[in-house]
Amino acid sequence: MNKNFSSWFVLRFRATHFTQDDRTPSSHAEQRRSITNGVLYLVFLLNVGFCNCSILDKYKAVNAYNKGEFSRSEKLFEKIIVDNPNDVESLFNLGNAFYKSGDFEKSGNYFEKVTQAKDLSPEKQEQAYFNFANSLAQLNKLEDALKNYEKVVEINPNNERAKSNIEKIKKMLEQQKKDKEEKEKKDKQDKQKQDKNKEDKENQDKQDKEQEDQEKNKQNQDQKKKQEESEQQKQEKQKQQDQQGGSDKNKEQDKGNKEEKEEKEKGEGEKPEKPEQPEKPEKNDKSQKETGEQKPQNQQQLQKGEAGGKDKEDKKGQQLNAVMRMIDEMDQEVNKSLIKRKLKENQNQKGYGQKNW
Repeated sequence: MNKNFSSWFVLRFRATHFTQDDRTPSSHAEQRRSITNGVLYLVFLLNVGFCNCSILDKYKAVNAYNKGEFSRSEKLFEKIIVDNPNDVESLFNLGNAFYKSGDFEKSGNYFEKVTQAKDLSPEKQEQAYFNFANSLAQLNKLEDALKNYEKVVEINPNNERAKSNIEKIKKMLEQQKKDKEEKEKKDKQDKQKQDKNKEDKENQDKQDKEQEDQEKNKQNQDQKKKQEESEQQKQEKQKQQDQQGGSDKNKEQDKGNKEEKEEKEKGEGEKPEKPEQPEKPEKNDKSQKETGEQKPQNQQQLQKGEAGGKDKEDKKGQQLNAVMRMIDEMDQEVNKSLIKRKLKENQNQKGYGQKNW
């Protein structure tokens, strides 16, 4: 009799707690009836002196779940499963408790264990697969969720909520595929854009480097040109200075030659007057003519030396001066010889005249 009462109590929990789709009591009235029946049953058990502790734990766990105390309900159901690992009802309820608390990973694990249980009624299979699919969908494992929703429809083709969820999952998968394609397209475009930007940057850097090299080469050429111009200017300046120095030396030589010429002419102008010769003038005229011709020739040579000295170097100027001094000495010797000859002739003429007288 106690076994029958125990089975009835579990069935009452089952009818109250497990409802299709959300696994919650269908109405508050039903909850109150379930609690009332449970209390009456506990009172009955106490009166007859019999008590099953696992039944009390299930009652506490379900009561905590109905109150929204999911954490407390989880601990109570876990305690029951430790004592009875194959308790499908507790596994199912524990999966619901974790689902309500938002731990979809653990809820899916417990619902999956229920789907693998032996001798499970089609109704329980339908509920277990449906809740397992819900957990997978919450974890965004859409393809796995779709497979489990399809199993629900295989078990119960009239499950409209499973069919609706299948359509939603398919749309979500299509959207994911579309988003994935768009993302891949966008990533490809971004990669192409990055590659183009990289290529443009490399080309720009190359152009900048070439331009920089050109400017550097131009600067080097300009600097080299300036150096060459500066060197050329220095050479021209040095050449002008050298020419100016040579010109000054030539001027000094010309001045010295001019002074020597003036002294020579002055010396010739101060020569003593020659006595008149009454006879044999031809010889004297001839000598004077020779002397006169020799002097112009010497003067022409002097002028040539002066003209050539302006374009020649100092050595040639010195040679010219030596030639000029030699010519002057020759002129002086010739003049002295002529003067002596004249004086001698005058003396001879004077002596002859006296004898005749």
